[in-house]
Amino acid sequence: MTRPRLTKASRPGPKPERNRIWMIMLAICAGGALVSMDSVIIGVALPFVSDSFAITATEYAWVGSSYLLGCACLMPVWEPVSEVLGRKSVILAGLGLFLAGSLISACARNSMTLIMGRAIQGIGEGAFTVVTNVSMADLFNIRERGLYIAMYSGASCMGAAFGPLLGGVLTQYANWRWCFWINLPVCAVALVLLMVGYQGAGNGSDWSKLRTVDWLGMLLITGGTLLLLLGLQSGGSTTWQSAKTLTLLLGGIAALAMFAVEQTRVRHSIVPLALFRARSSAACLGVCASHGITYIGCIFYLPVYLSLVLGLDAFAVGCWTLVIAVPTTVAGVCAALVIRRTQRVRTVIIVAAAALTLGTGLFIGLPVKIVVWRLVVSQLGVAVGISPLFQAPLMGLQTSISRADIPRAYGFYVFLRTLSSAISLAFGQVVLQSALEARTRALVAQGVPAETAHSLSHDVTTILSFSGSAEQAHALRTSMARSLDRVWMMYTAFAILGVVGSVCISNDPLVEDEDPQCDARSPETELREL
Repeated sequence: MTRPRLTKASRPGPKPERNRIWMIMLAICAGGALVSMDSVIIGVALPFVSDSFAITATEYAWVGSSYLLGCACLMPVWEPVSEVLGRKSVILAGLGLFLAGSLISACARNSMTLIMGRAIQGIGEGAFTVVTNVSMADLFNIRERGLYIAMYSGASCMGAAFGPLLGGVLTQYANWRWCFWINLPVCAVALVLLMVGYQGAGNGSDWSKLRTVDWLGMLLITGGTLLLLLGLQSGGSTTWQSAKTLTLLLGGIAALAMFAVEQTRVRHSIVPLALFRARSSAACLGVCASHGITYIGCIFYLPVYLSLVLGLDAFAVGCWTLVIAVPTTVAGVCAALVIRRTQRVRTVIIVAAAALTLGTGLFIGLPVKIVVWRLVVSQLGVAVGISPLFQAPLMGLQTSISRADIPRAYGFYVFLRTLSSAISLAFGQVVLQSALEARTRALVAQGVPAETAHSLSHDVTTILSFSGSAEQAHALRTSMARSLDRVWMMYTAFAILGVVGSVCISNDPLVEDEDPQCDARSPETELREL
């Protein structure tokens, strides 16, 4: 069987050298660490952003959600655009947008500007992440691909794990704005490395590729998701019976229903329906969604517990996240080695999903004082679960699809996980806000001023500025801890769904490329033949 020809957009150029390969990987890993770090670094700083400008509970969640929603909204566009302009051009554009968004966020003077900057960062991350994943499939055969994917995944996990620590250090000893200023030099270095090392060129005449984009579907799913999230947050902050809330919710549901119907009638749909026809591939996508919802919730809301319930400063919060950082990296490397040796992913996915469920479940009932063993064990469980689930389900997905379908499958996989993460933070905010609202009367009965008790559900940073008695402060922190329990219960339920999905994944070995001699080729040989 002959090997399918790759598009010109996939060609890195003539006679690339080994040094060029590692130059590309260094830039990609740096970019991966940077964009992953930025999805979580702001979590530590957010409780202290109120020192610069007031931020409501809804805006609190949108600082995180806008980044992820911006990342997801244009994801279906980037792969076909890269076929026209070239992988290199789109990756560079993604990093450029990320840099611009970082600059806007660093200079923000109000919450809306910060949210806008985060959204632009997210759009840049979407371009970078999707085309980077597709480029991996273009450049390396599946056996060698595991090593390079592991490098990229490990860098991304390290960025996500060490992000809160770096955010704590910068917030405590400099200013929260440095969480964004620090992106500029790293992004600039990655841009230079890619411009020098990646010699790919686009197929400028093949503009017909853009016709394959499902523009209507993209508009429906983005608009529907946005309306639904706004409706959920409106219901959490006002009343579920209000005209505004009902209009947003019904509009979002209608748009998503239209999207579901539209996907069955278009040739180049955003959702590759063929992926859901096989149990194993559908299960891989289910694990992907469960992971996207759960991992970002743990990383985003754990600093809320550490800072608002335990009263730790930003640096201490960052230090505690090291319990997740190191094991996350080790777990990712170990999982990659196991997969590389066994050429199977099912066991790795099951173990990781179970560990994530255990860790998230142990967050439920965390007390108002530090219990070291509980914090350590719960974070270790989360750490072991997070890293392998970034790429293992994606590799499992490859066992049931053809090589020609890999780019679309990669794009949809990243789109699904990012969209799930964006929805996750909004769900968490609604659950937290509703739980705090339900505890208002109990707080007043414990002597907390009514104004403060009502304010807590709309501005969680009220705890930081409260100057009442120690008993009243303890009541506020207890209310926050028990309200967070509802959030942890929700994420544990989603993690359990991930375990169920992992059991349904087949234990087939990773498929070979269509060229039977592919395994004998080195990455350098593979690149020269493109």
